[in-house]
Amino acid sequence: MSNLNELPPRSLLRRNFRALYLDIFGYGILAGSTLAFLNVYVARLGASNIEMGLLSAGPALISLFIAIPIGRWLEQRPLIRTTYLTSIWFRLGYVNMVLLPWFLPPVTQIGAYVLLVLIMSIPGTALAIGFNATLAATVPAEWRAHVV
Repeated sequence: MSNLNELPPRSLLRRNFRALYLDIFGYGILAGSTLAFLNVYVARLGASNIEMGLLSAGPALISLFIAIPIGRWLEQRPLIRTTYLTSIWFRLGYVNMVLLPWFLPPVTQIGAYVLLVLIMSIPGTALAIGFNATLAATVPAEWRAHVV
């Protein structure tokens, strides 16, 4: 354990913890509700088994292929700022999900949703890697178990 004099001021820790809690809470609600209903929505539109599989497993497959290059890319950039920007890019995909039904006919929405989810997995992978590193950088080791 490090010396308590080396820790950031308690108010800064509390503010960082609160920001992490709120971010994860908001993201959990957003992602959880979207993932639950997106598959139902595209199935009702007539998505094939392959399209349904791409929606479910596609992001993991893309993440497998790009995780190491993304990690190297993140090493060359400011961690917190890059993680923040990738979270914005990733979450903009959810905004596009909401707008798709107004701009595309139902037949083309299926492919658009699959493509959008696959594209979102690129900044999503950077966000997942960056968030873990940001958590380690902003939360002292003594507090990590509590925060996690």
